[in-house]
Amino acid sequence: MLYNMKCPICSAKVGEQEFEDENIPDDDPRLIGSAHCASHDTIAPPAAAHDFVPTHGPVGTAVMFPQRTTDTVVEFGAIAADNPRMVDGALVVDVPAGATTGDINITPPGIARGALGTFTVE
Repeated sequence: MLYNMKCPICSAKVGEQEFEDENIPDDDPRLIGSAHCASHDTIAPPAAAHDFVPTHGPVGTAVMFPQRTTDTVVEFGAIAADNPRMVDGALVVDVPAGATTGDINITPPGIARGALGTFTVE
């Protein structure tokens, strides 16, 4: 059966692949492609642990943090990010509903909360 492959950042269709199993659920990890969609193909990963990309976007934008894990809490102002996941060795979260332009705060496990920089909500 032919299945749609998904961008690992936003789950947009990036291709198709044939699988013998005919009952693969949509959230099966085998359906996450190694290729990124056109929107994320040009985003280079951040250079350092204190960086993040992109630095602006609307609610729902996937934001990448290198050298972080899914047990790191990410907040846009006081609003916690949702849908944390690992992509290419980096933590990716979505800008949550209600987020406004301001500091991105992170709380890695066992470390005090700190601001990384400003994210502009468009």
